[in-house]
Parts: sequence; C-alpha cells; structure tokens
Amino acid sequence: MEEYSKTEMGITAVIFGLLPTMQQIFGPTVAEVSILASRRPLLSLLLGIAMPSVSTGGPLANPAESLRRASDFRICSLIPPKARWLWLLISAAEYLIGAAAAANVLYQIYQLAYWTISVSAIAVDSGPLSETYTLFLWLILLAPLHILGFWRFKVRYRVSKEAGDHEKLTERKSWLQVIKSEFVPCALGNPMFLTKVDKGPLSIAVQWLADIAVTVVFIFSTVAMSGQIFIGMGDAVPVIARFLMGTLVSRLILLFELHGLREVTSQSQNKDVVHGGYESVCGPDGKCVPTEPGLC
Repeated sequence: MEEYSKTEMGITAVIFGLLPTMQQIFGPTVAEVSILASRRPLLSLLLGIAMPSVSTGGPLANPAESLRRASDFRICSLIPPKARWLWLLISAAEYLIGAAAAANVLYQIYQLAYWTISVSAIAVDSGPLSETYTLFLWLILLAPLHILGFWRFKVRYRVSKEAGDHEKLTERKSWLQVIKSEFVPCALGNPMFLTKVDKGPLSIAVQWLADIAVTVVFIFSTVAMSGQIFIGMGDAVPVIARFLMGTLVSRLILLFELHGLREVTSQSQNKDVVHGGYESVCGPDGKCVPTEPGLC
C-alpha cells in the first residue's frame, strides 16, 4: 500500500475511536432513558438503540426535584390538548423516526462489520464466534446497561401517593392502562411525582453496577470502533455523519417527551385551589385571599 493510504486508514481509525465520545456528548443519560421507559417503554427501547452511547449524571440525575420545577417553555401553548389528531400524528411520527434511527444504527453496524476488518476481533481469539461479533456485541451490551439503569431508578425512587395537599391518591395501573399510556405523549399523560428512597445496600450496589456498565460499554465501543481498518475517509465520514444524525434526532424526541412530562408534573403541583368560583392566592404570610379568576 502507498504511504498515503496507510496514513488515511490511521486517521480514519482515530475518527472512529472518537465516535463513541461524540455520541456520548450528544446522547442521553441513563436517568433520562429510564424515566421515559417508566412511561413509554417501547419508544425508549427504539431510542436506546438509536443512541448507543449514554452517560451518567445530567440535569435529571435527581428526577424527584427536576420534574417538579416549572418549565419556561410550554408545549401545550403551541399545541392545544384538544387537538387529539395532532397529538396522534406526533406520537406516530415519534415511533417512525425512532424506528428509522434504530434501523440506521443496525445498518451502519452491519456495514462496518462486513465491509471492514476488525483488528480487535483478530487480536483477541473469539473461538467459534465470527470475527464480525465486536460491533454487534456493542449493541448487545446496551441491554444489561439500560436494565441496570431502570432498576436503579426503581430502587432509588418511588411514585408518590401524594404530593402536597392537592394530588389525588394514585392507584396501581392495569395492563390496559400501561399499554394505553405507551402511545400517549408525556405532555398529555399523567404527572409523575417521585419520592427519593433512602439508600440501602441494594440501591448502592445497583447504582455502582450501572455506573460500571456505562464505563465498560464506552470503553468497549471505543476499542471496537477504533479497530476498524481498510476503510477510507471518504467512506467513513458518511457513516459517522449518519450515526450522529440518528443520535441528534433521537435526542430531540427524548427531550420533547421529558419536557412534556416535566411540564405536566410542575403544573399539576402548582395548580391553584378553586373554591366557589374564586381562586385562592396565598401570600408570603401563608394567608390565602380569594381573587377573581383571570387576574393572575
């Protein structure tokens, strides 16, 4: 080979090695995927495949407080809740885009696995496994990672039976209600009030395993991607662009759903008390004064 071709492959390997880092910057956190999975598991599954690099922390590291904060931008002010047909189109578009983004990741992985050579698969004896297993193993490792993240969310937080004095008692959902809520955007769904549970041995162990799983998947994906050789920069750049484009589009869907959940939760918490046609406004001294509707 010419020196130019060998140099080009070296640069391409570096760019591929940085791809998981770029996806982790634009991608979601474990907490964000877990919160969406508690309300819309099918959509979160598609988005989890479309965004194969996740991180820890983030603005929803403490969802019990983050979901109760008032949002500056209201989705329902642009899309009225009564326009059910429009929300139905939005929900269908989310599934179509999420499925297309997940299929895009699977196709890019297939291209890299069968159209290039993996140095890591050659260096490490895989036994009976095909030498194309490394990149597919990256996607397989996402399953236990998200399971641990969802488990950590469940053992660390509980759905509150009451939030303040105005939230009604919540009842256990039936399977029909769970399936119905799957296809309803979070901005039209029920609020999610969470209560933080004191850490126990199980909670600490699950949190530690989830953090370790994120690190392991990130390191493995970096090694696997940087070990792809015999691919030119002209072929590598479109692959990387499609990876990042799918991550960005899926990220927008995830942020839209989480913002809608935060909006409906914060508004349910801050809803004024209506009594006898007048709203009760409480001042700093704790005394409530009835005012005419529409003044605030």
